[in-house]
This record gives sequence, structure tokens and C-alpha cells, in this order.
Amino acid sequence: MARRGEGSPDDLLAESRGLRRRLEYSEALAMARAAVTAHQATGASGLQLAESHLLCGQLEEDLGDLDAAEAAYLAAAAAAEPASLPGRHGVRVRALARLASVRRDRGAIAEADAALADALASAETNLPDGLDHAEVVAEQSRQLIEHGAREDAERLARRAVAMAEAAPPSVAREETRTRALSALGTALRVSGRYPQAHSALQDALAAAQAAFGPESVEAANALNDLGVCDKFSGRFDDGIEQYERALAIFTRTVGLENSNVASLYHNLGGILHARQDFDAAEPWARQAVELRERLLGPDHVLVAADRAALAAILMALRRYDEAEGLLRDALSCLERAFGPENHDVVANYGNLAMIARRRGDLEEAERLYRRALDIKERLLGPQHPGVGITLNNLAVVCRRRGLLDEAEALYRRAIDVLSTTVEPTHPALAASRDNLAKMLNDRKAAEPDAGSRA
Repeated sequence: MARRGEGSPDDLLAESRGLRRRLEYSEALAMARAAVTAHQATGASGLQLAESHLLCGQLEEDLGDLDAAEAAYLAAAAAAEPASLPGRHGVRVRALARLASVRRDRGAIAEADAALADALASAETNLPDGLDHAEVVAEQSRQLIEHGAREDAERLARRAVAMAEAAPPSVAREETRTRALSALGTALRVSGRYPQAHSALQDALAAAQAAFGPESVEAANALNDLGVCDKFSGRFDDGIEQYERALAIFTRTVGLENSNVASLYHNLGGILHARQDFDAAEPWARQAVELRERLLGPDHVLVAADRAALAAILMALRRYDEAEGLLRDALSCLERAFGPENHDVVANYGNLAMIARRRGDLEEAERLYRRALDIKERLLGPQHPGVGITLNNLAVVCRRRGLLDEAEALYRRAIDVLSTTVEPTHPALAASRDNLAKMLNDRKAAEPDAGSRA
């Protein structure tokens, strides 16, 4: 009987898949690498070698090494050439879709779009509406979210879900269905449709748990997605619980030196910031910066996003000098990577505007808020809750500059947007209502008493 790590290349590949299902990710990766080496040594077909590289990429993702995952998916796509040979189209398309996903997660948007275009061209021409095709369509939905086409993103995500659900029951079906439901939930979330998004993401979690178990990396990723949705809808306690469950899974299965863990540190800082628990938020945000710098280096776009998140918390703690330095470093990196029409970039404009406002430079604050509002309305649409928050902030500045009629109109519009998109107890909605009420009371108190006129 062959011992672990021995046997034919196909035996090694099967053993690696079994180890992954048992959540032994490091051992599974070692076995998948051994399968690659064995396939190369025996001159196995390109299809077998491509499948081994593809599994290596999935396991590198599980373990949070996105650079290694990218290299493995590139190798899988190359090994599947020429794709015209039997069976190779599906593997190549899946590898390219995963390559696009990893590049998008790393912030390499142009490179992600190029890989996805290659996958789409092959899938639309050569593949039926099966699981491999569904992976590409789900990734296309993520691309459209990045580029602000929310309605098309939702349509494609629903198509990917339908493709996956039409396939025969299997682990692969549930894995693809998880990715498609995650894409659908994200498309609904960025459109501000939080109840529908939460439902889709709950379905994604159930699919991940069914395919891989409740302690799997896939389940942890689904919990993270739910936490993000809870944060934006104002369900802060629920969101913190989802993040903490995900962090516990990662800690037990893959350890703390992991980019997925850095993302959870970032998100825990963000949700505590949104709940206005600033002292508790700061340590999480600092851990995100420190861990991601160790993993990716100081000049990576994800590190820039972590710095911007930490800066927002420091602003709330009135530590403006450190916050501004972090924001300007982050903004420079993000604009180089994405250009000005990007959600992370516009968030930094808003935070710099807030620093200017608190320092008393109201003219600069108004300029930056108007710039942020203009971009947000184009990226997100006029009824998005992110637009509502910026409307409130701009109204505060206009009021302090004495532009009271404009401030009132902006407050009313902020309330109109937020009251239909967030929980009734959301701090942003409460602040807009309180700000409007206080301004109206002050204006009324400043009017001459009609009864005292001659």
C-alpha cells in the first residue's frame, strides 16, 4: 500500500484533493506540488499538468499567498494549451477566471481585465453553460462592479448562479455556486439593496459549508462577505460576529500570517469605526497595515487601502497630522493604480475634506466634498447610501460657511437617500436628521420675534 506522498501523479492529485476537503491545506499544497513535479517528470498530458497547477493555485489562495496563486494559475493556463485538444478548454477557462479574480484582489485591475477577456472569448465560443463557464460569468460580474456597471453585474451574477444550479450535484457545483452567489450578493450590496444582498450571501455561506464544511476557508470567506454587508447596512453587532467567526476559522486552519487575516483585521477596524468605537478600532487597523506590509511590501495598493482605513480612525481620534500623512501616501498609490474614478480614491478625498473642515479650512473642505460627491454619483448612482453620507458632510460645511438654504437642501436629500437604504438606527441617518433639526431650530431662533415689532 502506497504511503502518503507516494504513487502515480494522478494518485498524488487525488490525495491532495482529499486533504483539502479535510482542511489540511498546507499538506494538500505539498501534495499538489508533488503532483506537478511527477506529471512533469513523466511527460503527462497537458491536461493532467494543468489540473495539478490549477489545484496548486486554489490552495495558494486558501493559504493567502496571492502572488503564488497567480503564478500557479498562469502555469495552469499555459499547460492547457493548445486549448483545442479534448478537455482543455474548461481547465484553461477556469484557470484564467481564477487568475483574473486573484489579480483583482491584488488591485491589478488592468491585468485582471485582460485575463478575463481571454477567458470570456474562449468560453463564449467553445463552452456550454456549465460550471467552467459559470466561473467566468461570475468573475465578469465582479469586473462590472469594479467599473460601476451595477445592473449588468447583477444580471450576470444571476446568470452564473443559474448555470451552477443547473449542473449535477457535486463538490465542484457547490464551489462554483458559492462564487456565483458571492458575486450576486456583492452586486446587490454595492447597489444599496442590503436585505437582498444578505439573503444571497447567506445562501453562499450555506453552499460553502455544504461543499467544504463549516470550518473551511471557503466558509470563512463567505462569513467575511456577510460581515461587509452587515457593516454597510448598519447591523454592526452581527457584522462583528461574522468577522470574528471568520478570523477564528483562519486562525485554526491556516494561521495568522495570511492576507485573508489582514483583510479581517481591516474589516474589524472598519466596522468598529462605523460603530464609532474608535479606540477599539485603532489596534485592528494597525495590525492590518503591519501584517499586509510584511506580506506584500509597503508600496502595494492593499497596504494603501489599509493605511487609508487607519487614517480615518485617527481622524476620529483627532490625530490629524498622522492621519493626513497616511491619507496622502495612500491617495498617491491608489490614483497611480486606479485613476481618479475609483471608490477607494474618492473615499480618501472625503477624508482629506474632513481634516480640512476640522482645521477650519472650509473652502478646501467644500471643494474636496464636492469632488467626492460628483465621482460617487457617477460610480454609485444618486440613491446610494455612500452618496447620502457625503451629502450630509457637504451640508455641514455649507452650514458653517453660511450657505443655509443649500445646507438645508443637502440635509434633506441625505435623509431621503439614507432612509430608504440603511437601517433606521444607522449613525449616518441619525446624524443627518439631528443636523437638519438643529439648523432649523437655530434659524428659527435667529428670526426676529414677530410680536416685538412696532
